[in-house]
Amino acid sequence: MSDVFVNILKVAKFGKQIEKMAKKYKNKKIVIYGAGQFFQCIKDNYDLSSLNIVAVSDRKFLERKALTYDESIGFNTISPESIVDLEPDIVLIAVVEDYFIEQYIYEILFKECKKKFKYKMFVNLTLKQKMQRVWETF
Repeated sequence: MSDVFVNILKVAKFGKQIEKMAKKYKNKKIVIYGAGQFFQCIKDNYDLSSLNIVAVSDRKFLERKALTYDESIGFNTISPESIVDLEPDIVLIAVVEDYFIEQYIYEILFKECKKKFKYKMFVNLTLKQKMQRVWETF
């Protein structure tokens, strides 16, 4: 699976995307949503130190209401419901399949938290790249 993720990041020219995000979000608080294999691949292959990542959130951290450093993640972690407490400038979604995460954020988190936050995909693929990726899975 890791090779698939590495290829997605390579096709997306993710190194350049990080450079742009570092400029755009300089001194801004960033929360990463998604602490699975895709995020692990990003972390293992790219330097994220230019981004002000205050926490990584994932449903597997549902019990963590306060920031908790997680050695295996390498960042502070927090439950999705507690994202709004951090008042992030942006939440970057670090998953391959974004539909269900966006649905979860919009339909559950926003209603439970009574507050909204800005979010976008951490790795941006063009429509052509997304279509090629779908085609390759058949």
